Formats: sequence, C-alpha cells, structure tokens
Amino acid sequence: MDLDEKYKKLKTLLEKEKFPKPYMFKFIILTNKDKEMEVKNCFTDGNPEIKTSPSKSNKYTTIQIIQKMNSAQEIIDKYKAVSKIKNVIHI
Repeated sequence: MDLDEKYKKLKTLLEKEKFPKPYMFKFIILTNKDKEMEVKNCFTDGNPEIKTSPSKSNKYTTIQIIQKMNSAQEIIDKYKAVSKIKNVIHI
C-alpha cells in the first residue's frame, strides 16, 4: 500500500469523528536528540502535550504528541510533515 492510499483510508476513518478534538500521534525514532527535535518542530502550532520515552535498550525513543486538531485533513497534514523526516516510524 503506498503512502497516499494509507492516508486516504485514514482520512475516511477520521472524517467520521467530530472536530475539534484532541488527537494522539505516536512515532518511533532511533534515539537521537536532533531527530526528536525535528519531529517536535512539526507540532509548534497550538499547545501540544509531548511525552518521550526511551526503549529498554535506549536504542529507540517513542514520541507521543497529543494536540487539539480541527479536521481530518489537519491530522493528515501533520503525518505528511513528519513523513518527510527520514527514519521515523508512525504508529
């Protein structure tokens, strides 16, 4: 499944929701402070709640971001912005 198809399916699901509402994004990266900041910088608008947690081995870091979103398209746009960052896994 290509990325556009994945986003299309997600958007269809999200359009059934009522907005505005808080939405939780989750990403996994190889532990790297610069990469972590790149992801966080995609969420500078609004007032996001951001939590990070390292894996047991400290090799990976999970980034959880909860932010009030106004539409399904706004959520898709955030995923697309983060997808431009190399080696970030969306959960």
